[in-house]
Amino acid sequence: MQKENKGSIDLTRGSIPGGILAFAIPLFLGQLLQQLYNMVDAWVIGNFADNDAFAAVSSTGTVVFLIIGFFSGIATGGGVVTQPRTMKVLSENSFVVYIKRDIEKIIMSANHQSRPLFTSNEAVRQLFAARQSLYEEYANFVLENNESPQAALKGLSAILRARGL
Repeated sequence: MQKENKGSIDLTRGSIPGGILAFAIPLFLGQLLQQLYNMVDAWVIGNFADNDAFAAVSSTGTVVFLIIGFFSGIATGGGVVTQPRTMKVLSENSFVVYIKRDIEKIIMSANHQSRPLFTSNEAVRQLFAARQSLYEEYANFVLENNESPQAALKGLSAILRARGL
């Protein structure tokens, strides 16, 4: 039996628009608060510091949004490959990297409580087997990584640099 986390929402049950809205509202509010923080930061620096400091603070907002967007993309769930329309949009508008990892290492390092489909190790193996060919089909690049998350990030960084990104 799967443990329910207090305050969690199961997006696989109930209304699809309601689930999307429940997922999107915190993202929107987080982005709104980040934008308000950037505005207040620019106002304070603009009123109490010189133009160089204002320019430096103002230019970092774009970098912060780039980083947030990058990690939001990286956090796309593994089930996204089962939706051909979504993958078509991703393939046309982004660079898809499949970070390939041995299934046993995935099982060992996963947070079992926060994964709704992680009912057993065998269930994860079956999901992986069903999706692996889709991961490879949609990937623009396959990054082999059975090491640390830092090694994966280093490999991803090298891929992006090679592509001029």
